[in-house]
Amino acid sequence: MRLKFRGILKQKGIALVLMGLLVAEAPFLSRKIDKETSAALTHYIMGSLYSNSGQTDKAIEEFKKALTLDAQSAALHTRLGVEYIKKPHELDKAVEELQQALKLDPEDVDAHLFLALIYASKGEDKLSSQEYELALSGAQKKAPQNIDI
Repeated sequence: MRLKFRGILKQKGIALVLMGLLVAEAPFLSRKIDKETSAALTHYIMGSLYSNSGQTDKAIEEFKKALTLDAQSAALHTRLGVEYIKKPHELDKAVEELQQALKLDPEDVDAHLFLALIYASKGEDKLSSQEYELALSGAQKKAPQNIDI
């Protein structure tokens, strides 16, 4: 699967060092990569690169393009929501995207955490606490259970 993934990136002319990036792309790599998924993945990666370099508007454009190809991806909705958080006047859009992510994946820990932060910033302590508790619960469910320390 890794070689196929690198092949897709080379086809699109994207030169990247992939260390650590494969984990972030796991939602895409868990299913067969067809032409549409490949294009969505390319936009996701480009959005991530723009985000990491502080180009929020370009990141938003790329995540939106990815969502036109894969509207059922909770990870994409979460990433788009996070980009909107970076623009204080776009917090309502951030909430919409994060709520959409949770409709698709009710245990999306990141979506719950970012909603908790948004609600806290608005002084909505009860909603913030609820989202934080849901994030904590989701994280505990996803954590490895049998670790001896």
